[in-house]
Amino acid sequence: MKIKALFLGLFFLLPIFSWTQPYEITEVDIFSLKKPISAKDITVYGISIENSLQEVLDKLGKNVSDLSSSEPEKYYFLKIAPGVSIRSTDKKTIDAIFLGPDFKDNLKGKTADFFNLTKSEDLEKYITTWLGKPDRRYFQSSKNYDMDVFYYFDGFVFSGMFFPFTGPYHYFELVSNEGLRQKFKSPARDLDSLAGEFISIKSEVLKGLNEIPIMIEAPGEEGTKIGLTSNRMRTVTELKLRKEGIKIIEKSTCFLSVNTLIVGNAFRVKLELHEKVKISRLDLLYVATTWQGEMIGTHGNDPEYIVSALGKLLDVFLNDYYKANPKM
Repeated sequence: MKIKALFLGLFFLLPIFSWTQPYEITEVDIFSLKKPISAKDITVYGISIENSLQEVLDKLGKNVSDLSSSEPEKYYFLKIAPGVSIRSTDKKTIDAIFLGPDFKDNLKGKTADFFNLTKSEDLEKYITTWLGKPDRRYFQSSKNYDMDVFYYFDGFVFSGMFFPFTGPYHYFELVSNEGLRQKFKSPARDLDSLAGEFISIKSEVLKGLNEIPIMIEAPGEEGTKIGLTSNRMRTVTELKLRKEGIKIIEKSTCFLSVNTLIVGNAFRVKLELHEKVKISRLDLLYVATTWQGEMIGTHGNDPEYIVSALGKLLDVFLNDYYKANPKM
């Protein structure tokens, strides 16, 4: 009788001790799965980022000599199917699995539709609706293309490239924790805590910021050559902030700076919030950068293209401002 009772007890406890089977991406629409989910929960033709490289080579009947390499990073790649490749840095572990548009026909539902998105704003909505705000985001704009990359510390990286004449080219990665640390040169510590630090510095520091001085740094000789002026950058900055109710003042404990670097046909625009902060262990006031964003690209001798890049940066700043200061 005791044995029977023990058996029944174990039967009912079994679901508690069971583990989740991985989702095979060729069989399941991962964009329809509920959170939380990580890249470790997904396989591609039975291959996971938790497999060792040797396990993958044995599965595919390949050898280390079949790996291709890239310079100068010294990454090693192995193509396992059209549109799918894996990457390793040490020839032992898998850092990432790449899935490109050539693999689209093997995917299901919303996962396949990701490759059909034609606008950056649609890409953002599509991804954030599923996974929420990214832990890191990178945007690059040029005359030839726009590139938007969304990083999630649970192992997803989504990249969208938009070309004016040939259309979009998207891909996404399943990335190991070590792969993400290498990407951001992060120390070997918990990535969740790193994400929390990043999110807080991007929005919460803007709470209660209703007036601010503006400092526009001169774009230099290269800027003058193409007709870019500090006055133009200041006008755009002040108009956007005033339109949203932020007062421009002369002096404060913080200030917003615009820095433009132009080298040849390339440019970088950086928007930063500088603020007095206290280092408690030293009882010392210090000016630190508490919010920052930047865009890089090529200008094609068009100063208004650089001005438009500043406008996009200001939109990002104001978006974070709204999150920290929701309108009543």
